Amino acid sequence: MMNSDAATLVSIAGTALNAVYAWPQVTRALRTVAGLSLGTVFVGCTSRLAWACYAVVRHDLGLLAGQIPPLVAFLTLTVILSRRRPTLRARASISFGLFCVALLGMAHYLPLLTVVAVTTAALTAVPQLGTLRTDEGVAGVSARMYVLAAAASAFWLTYGLLVGDPMICLPHALALPISTLVAIRTARIRRGTTSSPE
Repeated sequence: MMNSDAATLVSIAGTALNAVYAWPQVTRALRTVAGLSLGTVFVGCTSRLAWACYAVVRHDLGLLAGQIPPLVAFLTLTVILSRRRPTLRARASISFGLFCVALLGMAHYLPLLTVVAVTTAALTAVPQLGTLRTDEGVAGVSARMYVLAAAASAFWLTYGLLVGDPMICLPHALALPISTLVAIRTARIRRGTTSSPE
């Protein structure tokens, strides 16, 4: 199999995982949002919006289509968090609105948009990592989401290596260990408090 064939197969797997990875978190948040990080939800939204803008500027419909399912999932999480934590509603709305305006400005400067997309993709799980200190800190956190996110990052890192694109490699080289750590830490804390792995 040639590198291009392998890259195509790996990108298909990565795209499929992108489409589903955030939905276990939505399902969990419908039950409880205890410990769910607004920062991770916000960075997840901004990352997907930045990549969607990048795709539009580059006229890449495949990349754009791959951003829609996780963007919808993160927007759904934003709505759930806003309803369950009314004190966050104004802060989330203002932050999200400001970021949308900033993205419109960045759309005319592709290098800056690329930096924002890469950085936010790499750091999405970092705010959640900071909340994993107590049993309550994992009640609303989906370990399955982070397992799927780590798997997606592994595929995209592999894809980036196969096609020689450091802009694809970089965020996934950072996101893979962070997502793995969140998944493991969440599962360990939950295992100590309940029989449910999720």
